[in-house]
Amino acid sequence: MEKTLFVALRSVGTTGVLALGGWYLRRKGIMSPHVSKGLSKISMTLTIPCLLFTTATSCAQNDSGKACPALTHSLRKGWPILLLPAVYVGAGLLVGRLAAILGRAGDDFRRTAQAAVAFGNSTGLPITLLTAIASQKALNTDDDDDDGDDDDGSSSSLGTTNPLLFLSVYLVLYPILQWSVGGWLLSPREQLPNRESSVSHVLSEPEEAIETSTAQNLLVPKKNQVDWGRVAERVFPPPVVGAIAGMVVALIQPLRGVLVDIKDRDDDAPLEWIYNGVVDVGAAAVPLNMFILGNTLSKRNEHADVSPRTRLCVATGKLVVMPMVGVLVAISLRALGFRDPAVLLVSMVVTSTPTANNLIVMAELAGENKEALAATIFVQYAIAPITLTFWITVFLVVANGN
Repeated sequence: MEKTLFVALRSVGTTGVLALGGWYLRRKGIMSPHVSKGLSKISMTLTIPCLLFTTATSCAQNDSGKACPALTHSLRKGWPILLLPAVYVGAGLLVGRLAAILGRAGDDFRRTAQAAVAFGNSTGLPITLLTAIASQKALNTDDDDDDGDDDDGSSSSLGTTNPLLFLSVYLVLYPILQWSVGGWLLSPREQLPNRESSVSHVLSEPEEAIETSTAQNLLVPKKNQVDWGRVAERVFPPPVVGAIAGMVVALIQPLRGVLVDIKDRDDDAPLEWIYNGVVDVGAAAVPLNMFILGNTLSKRNEHADVSPRTRLCVATGKLVVMPMVGVLVAISLRALGFRDPAVLLVSMVVTSTPTANNLIVMAELAGENKEALAATIFVQYAIAPITLTFWITVFLVVANGN
C-alpha cells in the first residue's frame, strides 16, 4: 500500500512540476495570449494526434526476433472502453444535476453544472498521468497474456499493454458526446437576438484548443446555416482523427509493417525513418499540454457570478463521486473477465480529472456564463492534487486486483 501511495504521489508530483513550467513562463512574460493560443493549436492539431497515432501502431524495436502481435490481441482485452464514454456521460449528467440542486445553482448555471461534471479532461491530463504511472512500473503484468510475449509492440514498463492505447479507444466516442450533448447543455434556453441557439451553431463555430481561460477572435457566422464541414471538424477533432488513423493502420498488418518493423524488430521497415520522426513529435505532447494547463490556471477570475457552495458541490461531484463510478465500472469489468491492468486503469483515470477546459469556449460561443464555469474549474484544479493522489492510489490497488 505504501508503494502504491508513493507511486501516486510521484505521478501527481510529476504532473504538477510540468504545470509549473507554464506558470513560470507566464510570470516571465513569455506565455502571452498569442503564444499560449499558438501552443494550444500545435498541441491539439499536431502533438496529441501524433502521440495517439504512434501509440496504436508502435512495436518496440529490441532486436528480439519475435514478430509483433496484431492490435486485435490487445483490443480483445479492453474493447468495452469504446462504450464507456456513454456510461460516464450518462452518470455525469445525473451527478451534475444533483450537484446543481444541492449547490443551489442559479437557473442560468444548472445545465452548465451538469456539463461540468459529465465532461472531464480526457486528453492532456490523462495522457500525463498515465505516462507518469507507466514510468513507475506500478501495475502487475497481465497474467492473461497468452502469447508469452510481454513486449508486444504497444508495451510499456507498466505491463503488457501501454494504457495510452486504450485511452485512444476511449477518445473515439467521447468527443462526439462532448460536442453534441455538451453543446446542447450549454446552448441558451431561449433564442438570442441575431444568434442561433442550436447545437449546430456551437459545433460550427471555431474554438481554441486546450487553452480556454480566454476566448479571442471569435467569429460570428454571416449566414443562418449549418456548415457541416465545421461540424465534422468539431465532432472529429485532430486527436480523434489521430487515434482512429492509428487504429486503422495497426489493424492492417501489411500497412503497419511499412512504418514499423513488425517481423523481427530490428528497425529496418521501409518508412520507419518517417515513423520515428512522428514519434518524436508526439513525445512533445505531454510537457506542452502541462505548460498550457499551468498557464491557464494562473488566470483566476475573481468576479464570477457563482456561489462557493455551487463550486464546491460541482467539484465534489466531479472529483469525488465520478471516480467512485469509475471504480465500480472497473470492478465490474474485472468480474466480467477483463483483467488487463492497463484497461482497468484507463477506465478509472478518465473519471478522476477536472472538467474539460474546452467547455469554457463552448459556453462562451453559446452565450452561457463562461466566467462562472471558469471559476468552477479553477476550484477543481486547486483541490485536484489531493483528490488525484488519493484516487490514483485506489485505482492502482483495483487495477492490480488487490
